[in-house]
Amino acid sequence: MSHGDVSPTVPVAHSMVSPRKRVGWLVACGGRLVACGSGIRWYLRELMGDSSYARYLAHRATHSEPTPLLSERDFWRQKHRDDAVSPRSRCC
Repeated sequence: MSHGDVSPTVPVAHSMVSPRKRVGWLVACGGRLVACGSGIRWYLRELMGDSSYARYLAHRATHSEPTPLLSERDFWRQKHRDDAVSPRSRCC
């Protein structure tokens, strides 16, 4: 047998998978990636304190307090002022 008689081999496994199954696999992986990304986003928001104002609003919605609701800007000013006056252990 000479080299001219040998036909190149083409992987058959890939061509045997239907396009519908390939799309289903991509959708399943995409869902896992979205869930993983959402978890990472939640963790970083909690770690950095980005969700503090949302927690403040949720607390104020369930508890009636006589003080007016703070704007987000005023909330962060007060939070940083309170942290400077009485520092707690934190990462940074």
